[in-house]
Amino acid sequence: MAQDPGAPDATNSPQPDPRPPATTRRDPGQPTVGPDARPANPPDGTPDPAPPEETKSALKIWLAGIAAAVVGAVVTALLNGWFTNSAPDMVDKALGTTPLKVVHVSNVINEVPVAIKEAITTTEDRTMLANPATEKAWIDFLYQKQAAPVNQMTISVVLEGGRSKVRVVDMRPRIHHKGDRWSGAYFTPATAGEVGTVPLTSDLDQQHPAFFMAGNKSERYFTQRQIDLTRGEQSTVSMTFTARSASYEFDVVVTVAADDKTEEIAIHPDKGGLFRLTGRQEKPINYKQAFEEVDGAWIQAPAGQWCTKRYELQDCSP
Repeated sequence: MAQDPGAPDATNSPQPDPRPPATTRRDPGQPTVGPDARPANPPDGTPDPAPPEETKSALKIWLAGIAAAVVGAVVTALLNGWFTNSAPDMVDKALGTTPLKVVHVSNVINEVPVAIKEAITTTEDRTMLANPATEKAWIDFLYQKQAAPVNQMTISVVLEGGRSKVRVVDMRPRIHHKGDRWSGAYFTPATAGEVGTVPLTSDLDQQHPAFFMAGNKSERYFTQRQIDLTRGEQSTVSMTFTARSASYEFDVVVTVAADDKTEEIAIHPDKGGLFRLTGRQEKPINYKQAFEEVDGAWIQAPAGQWCTKRYELQDCSP
């Protein structure tokens, strides 16, 4: 039978594909929503296209918003800390700075009677004493000879708070050396008089020296009182020390409460070393030498006398 020329050839017609149709596959870890969502892989298996520019911009804006929120919270916390003084305290604690600063120490030894351990023997020292000297030169000489005020001395210190809250809970003299009263050379300045007594007094001759109110030896000063300071606040503390029976080398220990703990800070003279105080010999003959200030120079008094009897009403008796 002849085939119709217009009919399709059955042998050349396309046959149906027995395989199932391709399906879209998605990476299980790929987000389906949000700025990172990406379309599924195309059915032909080609790589995913790069995310559009608008998606990248959205992601950047989203991350920038989170960063700004974090920075803002940190800055706010720091500012609140600075205004409440807690942040400076944290910085000072981390740096190990002292909670109490000793700003100044005043220990006047050039206007009161003083003594040194040994007699003046060198030509250089005798020449220095025989000629009027500047105040600085005289003070340097006394420190060089480790001179000590006689019987009584006053020390003034300026304390400054180094935290938002500092409390001085105790102060006491700490004796490093106790010895005989010094008997070398004794010096009486022309302006010498009674040393003023301040409310805070301590007798170094006591077995356990402490600070008491002047005229009241039954109550320790820091038993009922403390000194409270804030950051940068200053307080001047004046202390009178007495000694009659011996000589002493000492410093002053301050107990400070700050940073939820207590610690001790030592006060020394501005020039370093220790404070010195000696009792006076009963008689001038017990000193190897006695000097009296006359017109800025130092004149040695006759043996067995305190002075040269140059001034009226002056006690030069043996």
